[in-house]
Amino acid sequence: MKWMLRNLSFFFPVLLAFNPPLSNLPLDLAGVVVDARDAGRSTCLVQLRPGPKTTGPLHPGENAFEMAEIRHIGSRGVIVRNVLTNRLECLAFPKDRPAPSPAPPAPPFPRLIPLGPDKIEAEIPEEAIRYYTGNLAEILNSASAIPLLKNGRDGGQTIEGFEIGRIKSGGIVERLGFRDGDVILAVGGEPLTSLESAIKFVGRAATMTRAELTVRRGGRKLTLIFRRK
Repeated sequence: MKWMLRNLSFFFPVLLAFNPPLSNLPLDLAGVVVDARDAGRSTCLVQLRPGPKTTGPLHPGENAFEMAEIRHIGSRGVIVRNVLTNRLECLAFPKDRPAPSPAPPAPPFPRLIPLGPDKIEAEIPEEAIRYYTGNLAEILNSASAIPLLKNGRDGGQTIEGFEIGRIKSGGIVERLGFRDGDVILAVGGEPLTSLESAIKFVGRAATMTRAELTVRRGGRKLTLIFRRK
């Protein structure tokens, strides 16, 4: 692996020449240490915006907050693969980021339609989907999602689903019908039993026209249906 990184590092200056776009992920560089002899030994620290949470030293091939795979570490920036979009982007130091443009006007809110005692449909306007896919940080700040573990038969632990908490009042997660303590068990009948399955769903969300989630709320199961309007 180290041999591969050392040899592939020859091509990364070429990638830099094409100026990968600045990443829209809520991540900033907190520091870099560049090894000129062996690119695979270079390290970086990545900070999650807007809070002070920072990764430990990361090397090429490792992930920052399960959102960005480190590809090349340079003194002025780090090339990453955006896990959600599978494209190359650049992480920069906060001082090197352009001044933020004025926030676009808030999009229309989703409309919740009860379809029964245990089924709710949310109509999501197209403008809202475009707005939130371009403002990922706003979604991440609207709530937390923590893997809910259960004991397996072999004595180990497995992920049963993802528990939603710390929902921001008036935020998009609340507007979609979620409540603190809801546990997302499955999407389209596919259980969310790993971090990879959750990331896969987030990556597909922007292009999906309909999504059906199985949610446990208290002692009962609900079906939340999200549909593009």
